[in-house]
Parts: sequence; structure tokens; C-alpha cells
Amino acid sequence: MKTLTIIFRAFDRTDILEQFIWFSKTNRGAEIGVWNGDFSIRLLESLPKLEMLYLVDSYKQFSRE
Repeated sequence: MKTLTIIFRAFDRTDILEQFIWFSKTNRGAEIGVWNGDFSIRLLESLPKLEMLYLVDSYKQFSRE
């Protein structure tokens, strides 16, 4: 039932992650597909409980075919 509460009360993906971290009692996370790191900065600024954030990006452009 906690999952429904997280999704229902979330306004954007930062809210979803913040609530997930609170409920899960974790202090680590990972972002897959970092691009320029804008969302990474937002996560670190808005989630002070997050002690470690792993950033993973292929640094290679893939075709959409």
C-alpha cells in the first residue's frame, strides 16, 4: 500500500524518489542515462539523505532504429 501512497502524492519524479528513499530507508541511488547531469544536481540538492549517487552513462549515441 505504501507504493500507492508514494505515486499518488508525488508531483514529479524528484518527489517520487524522495518518498521512495524515505520509505525504503536507503541512502544510496543510481541514475542511468545522466546526459548533462541536470537531474543529478537536482537530486543531490533536494535529497539531503542521499549519501551516494552513482551516475551511469554510456557516453555513446545510439540510433533509434
